[in-house]
Amino acid sequence: MNNILKMKNKISNWNELKLFLRKRSLSPLKYPSFVLYFIFVIILMGSIGVLNVILSWISNGDLEITDFISNASNVFLALVAASAVELILIKDDDLESDTQCRKIDIRILGIIFLIIAFFLWILAKHFSNYIGLIISIIGLFFGFYVWWISNAQNSILIDETDPKHALAGDTIMDNEIKGDIKDFKS
Repeated sequence: MNNILKMKNKISNWNELKLFLRKRSLSPLKYPSFVLYFIFVIILMGSIGVLNVILSWISNGDLEITDFISNASNVFLALVAASAVELILIKDDDLESDTQCRKIDIRILGIIFLIIAFFLWILAKHFSNYIGLIISIIGLFFGFYVWWISNAQNSILIDETDPKHALAGDTIMDNEIKGDIKDFKS
């Protein structure tokens, strides 16, 4: 019986991790500030070296594969490294209250993301042909996804107040207000 409970707990941990990833994947779509920041700052500005190679390819008609691979692989490695550290250092406050996902699961996920990124980076750098190009493009999309889920609860990008606070999220008023209205005249 004890083994059955342990097995059920393991399955629920997998479900919680899946729920964590699903919520982090979908919840930022509600916020234009998050989506616009992602498109214009992370994708366009963060990948300016990749875009430069693409624009050169469009104007000259010659794709410098090694330049593309180098730029793209460096971008996705930097994105994944910074984003994975966010997941590894996640605080209890950053976990959704309705998700019981354990911090250790998320930390291990961050480490796995780092390992995958380094593996893709090594592969992309090893091949200087279309295989490296495909691997670096896969790495870019992987890096963008890891950034997205690690920043999905970033309060700088998501302007949302807590409705339980009367002053639009001011936590100074968490204690009960003391006083009476005995001297109040209407």
